[in-house]
Amino acid sequence: FVLSLALDPHQPERYLWVGTKGGGLERLDKQAGTFEHFTEARGLPNKVVYGILTDEHKHLWISTNRGLAQFNPRTLLFRNYTKAD
Repeated sequence: FVLSLALDPHQPERYLWVGTKGGGLERLDKQAGTFEHFTEARGLPNKVVYGILTDEHKHLWISTNRGLAQFNPRTLLFRNYTKAD
């Protein structure tokens, strides 16, 4: 199930970010027609992605069942936040 969508802040004509209910975060390469998967193994806090928003620094903010994640779409790295933060 798809729960959220966001155009890539750096290459919106090429990539679409997809938040899923249990499949994690997906990056659709619209030109190639392929997906790249991001789950806990790659740093996402949880595989349920409710929302995706872009900030002024062109990072994606991702809401999950286990907190918020700030994601850098250039480096493909997550910084995770929980209630403790």
